[in-house]
Amino acid sequence: MPGAVMELAAKYHVETDLPIQKAAEAIAAEQSTGTWTDVRGQDNPLAARVISAQGSEVEIGFPEELFEPGNVPQYLSVVAGNLFGLGP
Repeated sequence: MPGAVMELAAKYHVETDLPIQKAAEAIAAEQSTGTWTDVRGQDNPLAARVISAQGSEVEIGFPEELFEPGNVPQYLSVVAGNLFGLGP
């Protein structure tokens, strides 16, 4: 399909004191562009996006350009990475 955007969708169960939307945005930023801090050029085409955030469930979309085809360790690193050791 011309112009179709391909992405990997990952679902997370989140336990946090933050509002769930803010937590979802933090996960997307940390796992794709590597920072929780606002930086110039936030419209980075490699940035992940929040697909949904409700209750304690979050779904994040990662652009296909982040991945090397068939590199399973890289997929796992991007989706999980250092995420589980983060604070709030």
